[in-house]
Amino acid sequence: MVLYVRYYELYSHTAPYCLAQPDLMKKTSKKKTGLSKRDSIIESALSAFLELGFGGTTMDEVVKRAGGSKASIYKHFKNKEDLFATVVDELVRNRLTNELNPDDPPETALQEYAESRLKVVFTKKHIALRRLIIAEANRFPKIARVYYEHGPASSIKQLEKYFSIENERGVLKIIDPHSAAISFTGMLMHYMFSRTLYNISAGPTNSQIKEHALRTVSTFLAAHQV
Repeated sequence: MVLYVRYYELYSHTAPYCLAQPDLMKKTSKKKTGLSKRDSIIESALSAFLELGFGGTTMDEVVKRAGGSKASIYKHFKNKEDLFATVVDELVRNRLTNELNPDDPPETALQEYAESRLKVVFTKKHIALRRLIIAEANRFPKIARVYYEHGPASSIKQLEKYFSIENERGVLKIIDPHSAAISFTGMLMHYMFSRTLYNISAGPTNSQIKEHALRTVSTFLAAHQV
């Protein structure tokens, strides 16, 4: 089933957002086998946010899905915004496996980073979360800022730091690391991600991710490699 947004709900302050496939929105009435309590809370919060929206999700609803008590949730998270930030981290920042090792050749470090980043953002849950944030941003600007700071902004900072190191070492010629990070991210993400976000095309396969990452890295290094 195609991921979708019921557009008329964007103008309702009370209607839930159907932003994900049904299997992403199933209620978790009890703690899942093999998950820690904290992980169970995060999984339950994610399903609630995707089904009900940020405004429609209460801590009581998360308790209902995760099991336990409110006290158990507040033991791990100070409020709903903190819980949402953790959900974003789990979907975006904490799943990035590559740290851009400056000891690797740039073509290797950037290729591994690009593939890792693309595999994270094209998960069904991440696409659904992105749509939720776009839909809720006007009413809840704080959650949009949380997503941006924990996702795109964090990636830009990581690239900027790497480009600064490689420029100082004379491996790459990059006068403005921040602008270079923005350019690299734009080439990597914008076209392919926009098409998927707006349901113009399905998400890329692993081979398409690899090919797109390679084209992006090759184009970037053609302009900046010493």
